[in-house]
Amino acid sequence: MSLTNDHTFATSAAMAISTSMKSVGALMTCVLLSRTQNS
Repeated sequence: MSLTNDHTFATSAAMAISTSMKSVGALMTCVLLSRTQNS
């Protein structure tokens, strides 16, 4: 692996992690909201 490949991989990995974190955050928000409305 060259240095540029490592950097590109690190960048795409960081992008994927932040995207999945946003998805998890949105999912948790929906779950919390539905639980509050149900009770």
